[in-house]
Amino acid sequence: ALSNKAWPRKSWVLYSAYAFGFISALLIGIQMVIGLYGSRYLIIAGYGWYMYFFYIPMSLIIAEQFHWEDIQKFMKLTLWFAIASFILMVFQASAPRDAVINMGFSLDEIHQFRGLPSALNNARPTGFFTSSLGLQMFVNTAMVFVLFSWIETSAERSIPKLLHWVGTLAVLGTIGLSQSRGLVFQIVVIVFAAFIAVLMTRQQSKL
Repeated sequence: ALSNKAWPRKSWVLYSAYAFGFISALLIGIQMVIGLYGSRYLIIAGYGWYMYFFYIPMSLIIAEQFHWEDIQKFMKLTLWFAIASFILMVFQASAPRDAVINMGFSLDEIHQFRGLPSALNNARPTGFFTSSLGLQMFVNTAMVFVLFSWIETSAERSIPKLLHWVGTLAVLGTIGLSQSRGLVFQIVVIVFAAFIAVLMTRQQSKL
């Protein structure tokens, strides 16, 4: 973005990101001193700062540089991944926690990754992710696209009808298999926001 002069335009959101990034950097230094952390922890803290600080500028870059065709491709690709994720989660949910499909790899068993247990003492499936947090972010994005495809009229359809139906069922199935109360709450918030957006759009169209 910097090399192609595509950095987002100046706005209060961007300046807020700069301010939070600067304050976070100061807090990292203070915590390092007070907590007597070694230099290796500075690498971890720096990596976290680098990742989270650029979230807001990146979102503004996407908003300014993406075209509608890019969004349509992104929606279709997300729903295809949602279908594949649901199929994978079905196998993960039916397999024990120590199955290959539910475990990571390590040089020894002590540090080997294991997912959270479910109510049936099997692994809580996380699809293509190693944690429920990653799955939540993905399903939230997929749900936004599913709701948008339902709100669209048939003449303006961005997603093919078959992908629209199968993707919807896959997202709903993924929510159930995740066994995540946090994800259910987030989905409720998204559905409520979509409902409000539809009401506001209809009122504006009448005006």
